Amino acid sequence: MKLSVAQKGLIMAAVPLLLGLIYLAVLSALLENAQVVAEREYRSRAIVAEANQAQRDLFDAGSAIIAWNYMRNDALLKRLDDSIAVIPERAAKLKALLKDDPTRIERLKSVETQAQSVVSVLNWHKKRIEETPQDVYHFEFGKFRSQIEGSFKTYVDELHRLTIEERQIQERLPTSEEARKQEFRLYILAGALLNLLLSLGVVVYFSRDIAARLNILSRNAELFVEHKPLLPPIEGNDEVAELDAAFRKMADDVSKAEEMKQAFVAMVSHELRSPLSAIQGAIELVERGLYGEISDKGKKRLSHAQIECDRLLSLVNELLDIEKMEAGMMELNRAATDLAELALQSIAVVKTLADANSIKIEVFGDHAVAFIDKERIMQVFINLLSNAIKYSPHGATITVSIAMKKDSAHIKIEDQGKGIPRHMLDSVFDRFQQAHGGGAGTSGLGLAICKAIVEAHDGEIGVVSEVGSGSIFWLHLPTSNPAI
Repeated sequence: MKLSVAQKGLIMAAVPLLLGLIYLAVLSALLENAQVVAEREYRSRAIVAEANQAQRDLFDAGSAIIAWNYMRNDALLKRLDDSIAVIPERAAKLKALLKDDPTRIERLKSVETQAQSVVSVLNWHKKRIEETPQDVYHFEFGKFRSQIEGSFKTYVDELHRLTIEERQIQERLPTSEEARKQEFRLYILAGALLNLLLSLGVVVYFSRDIAARLNILSRNAELFVEHKPLLPPIEGNDEVAELDAAFRKMADDVSKAEEMKQAFVAMVSHELRSPLSAIQGAIELVERGLYGEISDKGKKRLSHAQIECDRLLSLVNELLDIEKMEAGMMELNRAATDLAELALQSIAVVKTLADANSIKIEVFGDHAVAFIDKERIMQVFINLLSNAIKYSPHGATITVSIAMKKDSAHIKIEDQGKGIPRHMLDSVFDRFQQAHGGGAGTSGLGLAICKAIVEAHDGEIGVVSEVGSGSIFWLHLPTSNPAI
């Protein structure tokens, strides 16, 4: 059964929670059991202590009646009365401790009976001693001493049996409170460890499954960019599978759009460029007078037509160039080239345009050598210099600086123009975008072509500009030979 990502997330959250609840229930039961054991142990120790104290009370009463028989004074009498009074009180305490144990009822009754018997014997002898002169009861007390000792022995035996039973109960309980604490700590540690392991197991299981499927999506994105076949579809009906299906549909749509674009480019190439070339040739023939003399007005109109034909042919050629570059079909003839010398050659090409606007172009920096396609990078220089001239004020200065930094050459072309608005900086290298708002005769493809050429050389291009402060177009070109 395939689970959705939401269901997997719910399971990952619910499993630790459920395990935690079970763990708490187990701990609660263990704690309650430990409390019962502790209470039973405390009660057992209390019973043993009371039984031992009852025996001591019995011997105190026996010694008190003997002493009072021989030395009759108030202090010994009070001691005897106190000793006799505490015997039934001790039996009552034992009864209270044993009241919740139905298995000990008979033992409890026997203890109570023997306690009452001891008290009766002691009271009887106390009364006899009080009624008999001191020297007369000595002989009679000795005669009844065996009765007192017999009653005492029976009571002591009952207390002893009670003590033995309680000690046996203690032996069946956990050895000690410290042992119980240690056992409880072990349960806590084991439960926490089990909870952690199971929770981690669930998280790792689902995370690996989700991560593996997301890796397929990521790899498909890379393959799509590289124009390679995609990996097999992701199985299931969860969100990741749905995303994969949506991505595949998008890829198919983009592929179809790409095919339509290529068909359009082919149409432009064959259906527009050839007729435009023919029209351009015909205009040249008319201008030469091969078809008769034409008026000055006609020559002016032909000149305008020639300019428009040149512009349209340039636009068609730029479209074809950028399509080749973005499709990875542009061939680069790399060779070691001095960028400073190339900059000077490019300046020579645009010198006429610069002189017409009294613009000065200066070159500074290193004679950096890079392995480049000289014609293509010169095309970039000419495009950037032409833009700088076009948007610089009359009499301005354009600066070209070249510097070597580690494994790349850094070139900057700085003008004193009106600058580029901040909101346009991120899109100046897109197709059909004019950095300064465009103008007559601009196609909006020049900077896009520059970017494609620089990136084909594994370089970077960018712009820094602020309205009113001019612009700096920069490019970084690797200087290492890619063939090595």
